[in-house]
Amino acid sequence: MQGELFEREEEKASWDTADGMECPTCKETKPLSEYYARPDGYYNGSHRNCKSCYNKNCQAIYWLRKENPYPHKNPVCECCGIESPNEVLCLDHCHVEKVFRGWLCRSCNTGIGSLGDDIKGLETALIYLRKHYER
Repeated sequence: MQGELFEREEEKASWDTADGMECPTCKETKPLSEYYARPDGYYNGSHRNCKSCYNKNCQAIYWLRKENPYPHKNPVCECCGIESPNEVLCLDHCHVEKVFRGWLCRSCNTGIGSLGDDIKGLETALIYLRKHYER
């Protein structure tokens, strides 16, 4: 519909304010110059964090990859157990403590992330599914 044409513009407007944007990591409102611009011009996704928090996260992931090498010989998702020879596994880590959790397929990694990246989100999804399976 016509409203869909303006969704991206509204999304951009919600992040762009006269005072800047609030970084979800450090909770500080900073001017837009303190954020990396995405190629599409929107300040969302991974670039919604301020430059300082974004750089710290990239550095933490670099060290996690270095300390936990990719399982080249047997790339099996540690969540669903499916071997994925054609798919590159994703490094899964705790976003709060920056601790390595394992190597996951893209589906498991995005699924866990979409459910809040915590046990509470997964339990809420389980409650929902159980409720519908009991019918």
